[in-house]
Amino acid sequence: MRYMLLFCLLTALAAPSAAREEVTYDPGDGEETITPATPAAEGNFHKPGAVSAGLILGYMTWPVNSYGHDGGGFLAGVSGAYYFVENLAAKLGLGFGFGEYTTIIHVDLGAQYNIPVSEMFTAFLGAGLALDMGSWKAFDYADRGEDDPESENDPVYSDGDKTNVGFNVNGGIEFFLMDFLALQPTTFFDFAGSVHWGIGLGVSYYF
Repeated sequence: MRYMLLFCLLTALAAPSAAREEVTYDPGDGEETITPATPAAEGNFHKPGAVSAGLILGYMTWPVNSYGHDGGGFLAGVSGAYYFVENLAAKLGLGFGFGEYTTIIHVDLGAQYNIPVSEMFTAFLGAGLALDMGSWKAFDYADRGEDDPESENDPVYSDGDKTNVGFNVNGGIEFFLMDFLALQPTTFFDFAGSVHWGIGLGVSYYF
């Protein structure tokens, strides 16, 4: 488990940055000059870093603790596996055509950064859901002053418990603000996003 977590963190750190075009204007005739984008290293990906590493951690967490959990774990798992394979294929130089499906649904944020709609959706919905899978049931027991007798095998969810909602909202907003609204995403944001998911994995694994 520790080695898998390390592998996911390294995947995020090693993820290529997006290609960009620079647009300048000639003050003389007012025509724009477009400088071709520099191809991203080993694949033209827009944001595989924390999404690839983070959602694959959600996939690893889901079968252990969630037992469905409103489908959030399954969504994170499928999405994580998809982006993980896509990123890995590019690094290995394999032309599986995954990029074609994400390219056609891009959202252009002021020509600063292109973000696949699917990444935004899975990040917002999946981040908090996968993050809290193992932790909120522990809070559920703590709120009732009880111990979890079978924490890794028999999650118990009580009606009216709001702990999971808090984790969902906080996790989703934090992930979105940290990773997708940054105008100049860097390795730091990928690393921070992976640490965010690593905390969720650790809580789920040890509780």
